[in-house]
Amino acid sequence: MPRRPGGEPGSLSEATYLDILAYILKVNTFPAGPAELTAETAKNLLLVGKEGPKPLATNALVQVVGCFTPGAGDNWTLRNATEPLRTRNPEETTSEEVKTSASRALGTQTFGLRNLPDFRPGFAPESVRGHKVLIKGTLTRQTRNDRIYVMALETLAPACSP
Repeated sequence: MPRRPGGEPGSLSEATYLDILAYILKVNTFPAGPAELTAETAKNLLLVGKEGPKPLATNALVQVVGCFTPGAGDNWTLRNATEPLRTRNPEETTSEEVKTSASRALGTQTFGLRNLPDFRPGFAPESVRGHKVLIKGTLTRQTRNDRIYVMALETLAPACSP
């Protein structure tokens, strides 16, 4: 945004950033929303293209809620999973993300989980078997075999129920 020196990121007022965002949305022909654009409403803003929502592509950084379940062999899956949501930081989870994710209803997706043996030292997948979990990582799309390279995992509930 403002040029350096002296124009460090975050150096403009909140109102100025909101005005800039509103301008960008307007010139890109996004329709006006049902409420005034504020810092609080901007957090939950979901921008959808003119052709409607599209699935996230391979290599998107995502967060998904689902049931941690054993698969074939030594593989693990996330069943009854939600649609993946983009995340900015796939390696850490905030208390707000955990709180929001815990209240999310389960979905119908299934994702293979990759790299669990290397996920974190001493991680034992059996310890979260059947738990409702939040997983963050990199999405890989393949026909009927979507996978997530796990970068963060948080237990949301000790049992996976709707």
